[in-house]
Amino acid sequence: MNARPHILIGAASPMAAAYFGASPTQCGVLAVLGAGFSLGPDIDHPNSTITKVLKDSAHHWMKNISAFARHQTSTIFDENDFEWREKEGWSPDHRALTHTAAMAAAIGGLSWLVAMLPLGTTLLAGEAGFVVGRALTRNAARAMLFGIAASVLSLFVSLSPAMVGFAATAGWLSHVLADGCTKFGVPLFWPL
Repeated sequence: MNARPHILIGAASPMAAAYFGASPTQCGVLAVLGAGFSLGPDIDHPNSTITKVLKDSAHHWMKNISAFARHQTSTIFDENDFEWREKEGWSPDHRALTHTAAMAAAIGGLSWLVAMLPLGTTLLAGEAGFVVGRALTRNAARAMLFGIAASVLSLFVSLSPAMVGFAATAGWLSHVLADGCTKFGVPLFWPL
């Protein structure tokens, strides 16, 4: 699945906040956050949009952590799946640790902590806006404008750190669930 469907699903994922009384502008910032975080799980793939935006060092760092987790927790049943993936031309470390509910919860918790910092929400909204802008336009200048617009909008919207964490978790988890609908699947409930 490529970036655009993930962005659309990710933007829609935190919209449950509207049910709990979020204003349209709050929902706008939450949609940008959800869309940006929806591209995150593919940091373990060398050709993903998020890897191109964050550069190779982030990809290698996450790939090594994912490989370590896979080696420490895999069983004989997992090894058969890894062999099948390699035969199909897929890395066994792609769609591993980053494609789990545990990682979605960890990302949400980390985003909640960042949002507690002064201008933390603005920083997260700007980064999410830049990533989404880069995925949609393939143009760094336009992506930068999108990121700046998301940052400025977040300055005028009051979002609790819990809402930011919810949007990050929802966006990340939307990617994982969407990829779970493909033939390769995901280890959603890792390490169980």
